[in-house]
Amino acid sequence: MKLPTQPPCARFAFVLALPLLAGPAVAGNSLSGNELFVGHSNAQILKGAPSGTPADWTTASSTPRALLAHGSNLLVGTADGQILRLDHDSGALLGSHSTGLAILDMAIHDERLLVSAGDNLIHVLDIDSGQELGSMHPNFPLCSVEVTGDRVYSGSADGHVEYSVIGQDQWTTVVNQAPGAVTDLAFGGEVLYFTSENCSSVFIMNDEESQAIREFVMYEFPTSLAVTGQSLLVGTSMAGIYDYDVPSFFTNGVVWVGAPIISMLVNHRESVGNGYCAGEACPCGNNSQRGGCANSTGLGAQLKATGNVNTTLGDVDLQVSHLPVNSFALVFMGQGNGTSNFGDGRLCVGGQSLFRYPVRNTGAEGMIEELGVTQHSLDHFNSAGQISAGSTWNFQAWYRDTQGSCGSGFNTSNAWSLSFTE
Repeated sequence: MKLPTQPPCARFAFVLALPLLAGPAVAGNSLSGNELFVGHSNAQILKGAPSGTPADWTTASSTPRALLAHGSNLLVGTADGQILRLDHDSGALLGSHSTGLAILDMAIHDERLLVSAGDNLIHVLDIDSGQELGSMHPNFPLCSVEVTGDRVYSGSADGHVEYSVIGQDQWTTVVNQAPGAVTDLAFGGEVLYFTSENCSSVFIMNDEESQAIREFVMYEFPTSLAVTGQSLLVGTSMAGIYDYDVPSFFTNGVVWVGAPIISMLVNHRESVGNGYCAGEACPCGNNSQRGGCANSTGLGAQLKATGNVNTTLGDVDLQVSHLPVNSFALVFMGQGNGTSNFGDGRLCVGGQSLFRYPVRNTGAEGMIEELGVTQHSLDHFNSAGQISAGSTWNFQAWYRDTQGSCGSGFNTSNAWSLSFTE
């Protein structure tokens, strides 16, 4: 579905505005972001894959206004002025401190928290202790805040966007009088996205040149934004999370999470290795721009790897997304390559032997994870299949797809190559 591009909300002026263009390019690896956190209006925090439906994870002390990744922790700024530090994996509370502020939004710069508060200041806090180190003074009443490079951007309650170099506190306005409060800001490469209260549009602005680029219209009020690779995720007041392809702004789908969305975060864990065998030359013309050959979801299954290929320092996790829901899938590995048709997909892993990881259910999110592939190989495979330093292994996922377009009943993901070290 293509969204209309003639916006009913275009009643405000961009400074140095240019004519509408076809849309910005977004920098980044489309396989690099793998965890989505969502703050609900009911104080719940949800967690899941960016391509799936997040599930209940933990509960904050009050409405989670801001979510930030900091190392292996998640920082949560709440409406009652608390900053919570949660374990990134378990959700366990590791610490908290009270700011005494009405927190509206937060950002991180150089191990310092920049907190947008109801007193119209940006408070600069030590990220560990919460001690206030100073403040910045935007020209307009505050609502949202975002950082890119050495700049902090402020979205105001009366529809302005302005920025200052951090430490200088000299503000330059780049957007005048949006239709309502600028409720969220997000960057993808050098492109700034922002939402405006009581307006069903997402606005897009080139940061480097401070120029208007484009806006597109939704059918709900957007409240929160997150960028992951070539996708823009838009959370709404009607509890939907829309996944838009960039730069086409065609929608890849929508999931529903049961309550209005207040905040979102896509945490990008470092991608390792190299992907190959994209969805090209597929068996029945079911090519896909991302992942493997297209399946019954209309997309190709995406395999990616994160973690550490140093066998003495850590391990590697694999995630496969865009799978048919409530189906079955498994990851397999080999030391060679293949290029043959295989079901509705392509077989891109070969070698004298192939080693299979456990069969897993794709669940309601249409995804599986294989955590700790090195350790699993040591525990469950014979010596020929045990991952060791100096070896290179190629990975791919097989999955059942009874409604696939080629009719074979199964398909494969893209492939991923990992060279292990010590």
